[in-house]
Amino acid sequence: MEVSPETGSAVVWLAYDLDPGEGVSRVLLAATSGDVSDPPPRPSPRGVITALALSDVTRAGADVIDLCLAHAVDTSRPWQEPDGEDVFAAFHEVMPALAPIARHVTSVPSAQWRPQGRRVEQWAVDWWAADDPAPLPREPRALSTWARGAHSFEAR
Repeated sequence: MEVSPETGSAVVWLAYDLDPGEGVSRVLLAATSGDVSDPPPRPSPRGVITALALSDVTRAGADVIDLCLAHAVDTSRPWQEPDGEDVFAAFHEVMPALAPIARHVTSVPSAQWRPQGRRVEQWAVDWWAADDPAPLPREPRALSTWARGAHSFEAR
């Protein structure tokens, strides 16, 4: 996508500042030569939102969109609190800047399957021998019982 390197850098710094794990689970390292320079000035959310709104996302082809979606899945962590990028994306003021990106992503021909309903069947693959007591139960009823318990726990 046509996002300037400055905008990309601003998103990284802002996400770092917004991350609940700043300095603990998320650490920034920089390689420098010579004198250690001060980090760039911290961007404001408003400045990053403005830069995103000015970005030309219409140049992104299906390959770039697929890479971005793969990155989103690879870095997803639904079992933890949101990271800095997720915190930023959840700002009410960010949504209008992200709307053109969402429209473009859904308009790419290779993405037309995405709005379809999810598939009902699910698959689990394990590499255990058939006679080994695998962590996944072999009978569907056991999975249903587990799923009901998990849903009940999450609802509580």
